[in-house]
Amino acid sequence: MKGRPVIFLACFLLSLAVGCGPRKIARQEVENAQRVQAFVLAGEGDSLLRQGKDHLALLKYTEASVLYPYHESIFNKLAIAYSRLQRYREARKAIHHAISLNPKYAYAYNTRGMIQLAQWDNKGAVRSFQKAIRLLPEPPLDDQEKKWAAGFYANLGFALIQRDEFNRGLQAYQMAQRLSPRVFDKGAAIRLEYPSPTSNNPQVQYQFSKLFANLGDKEQALYYLDRALSAGFKDSKKLLKDAAFQILRGDRDFIELLERYGIFLS
Repeated sequence: MKGRPVIFLACFLLSLAVGCGPRKIARQEVENAQRVQAFVLAGEGDSLLRQGKDHLALLKYTEASVLYPYHESIFNKLAIAYSRLQRYREARKAIHHAISLNPKYAYAYNTRGMIQLAQWDNKGAVRSFQKAIRLLPEPPLDDQEKKWAAGFYANLGFALIQRDEFNRGLQAYQMAQRLSPRVFDKGAAIRLEYPSPTSNNPQVQYQFSKLFANLGDKEQALYYLDRALSAGFKDSKKLLKDAAFQILRGDRDFIELLERYGIFLS
């Protein structure tokens, strides 16, 4: 019962903060100790989110937003937690508020793009990720900035491929990998939930297989090719002629995968 007033107050503040469009936020003085405690809570929320404890993370971010309702990063984190829980209406409000607090906060546009992806607004997501990239600091970037930029480009690539813009998507993924070679590693960053490329669309899965083959990631290329073939991808002539897979033609794992589906190189 002790947690309910905190949650209600945060939701009330959030509903006041987001209206029909971005507007200037009337700020009141917040004690320094209160600000410090808000960021401590937000840090605890980050740790919980990485552990997959999304509901508990949401509580931490909610309490932080009550203590310090004028910092964009806290509302960005709040939007991430809501989105992970598929509470997209609240996620949109939180990210709208983050952008209202700081219209030049690149990470908020990245989060907005992820929320749009989750709701199948691929066109809107592309615009959001492009906006996030435009707001990055001028080069040269430090290591942390490169990791964030790589994530933005990877998300842009995903959204473009969802729109069947494979070449532009590949370029975005290649830029992501140049900025941070480990950008596709599992656990490299907190990720939101958005539509998986492993849906029942064999063409999308095939495009992702090509993508990772071009990036030199054999494991992911074979994983998505397996998904494509199991979902009904039938154009074996296209597969055998595709330049993306030429580097794998002598690979035993690639050959065995094709033969499992009745496709032979010769």
